Amino acid sequence: IDTIAIRALNIIPSKLESHKSMNLYATLNKCLTRAGSRLLRSWILQPERSLSKIKARHDIVEAFLSSTNLADIREIHLQVFPNIEKLINRLSKGTVQLMHLVRLYQAAQTIPHIITCLKSYEQESSHSKLYETLQTELIQPLEAVEVNLQKYLVFVEEVIDISRIAQNEYFINAKHSQELSYLEKQRQAQRKKIHHVAESLLLRMGIEGKIYRETVSNKHKGYCISV
Repeated sequence: IDTIAIRALNIIPSKLESHKSMNLYATLNKCLTRAGSRLLRSWILQPERSLSKIKARHDIVEAFLSSTNLADIREIHLQVFPNIEKLINRLSKGTVQLMHLVRLYQAAQTIPHIITCLKSYEQESSHSKLYETLQTELIQPLEAVEVNLQKYLVFVEEVIDISRIAQNEYFINAKHSQELSYLEKQRQAQRKKIHHVAESLLLRMGIEGKIYRETVSNKHKGYCISV
């Protein structure tokens, strides 16, 4: 679709528009991820002309709308998916950080669960044609991705300290370096001292509370006491 037609039909928001929701794209965009929103925009601007592919998309939408199991993919698994395209761009430019590798690792971990949800549709629904479409368009490609990412999962679990991800801390596993092992022991010792001081303070004040880590600036985290 050319630029004049896009403006005339109000397909996507214009840079000059004050109301970004008064267009076809904004009306249709119910995507849960940025990648989904970009794909929808691409589909609108470059509509599919293959009847078989259009029907396949309709079948997939029908399956997702009619299935409670497939709803888990929308409501649970897609919520943890990072901006894959942005991560790939960082990887190609060499600007990726440990945090980004972990985000990709977490996304890869959800793929088996998504495949399981998709396969459950066969028992849930009597529409064999819809399941065949899911098998061809989603399940088989995802299974191929799952196999390709197995070595990546092993790599991340070996190199990165997985136990600290839950605290949003991203570090190389200390076992790979004597210096890192020494620093990790020092960190653990300091952490014990901090907790000991906090517990002593709460005991002297005669109050109950707990200690937790919190971001105290853009780059640093500190220990705080909640009472």
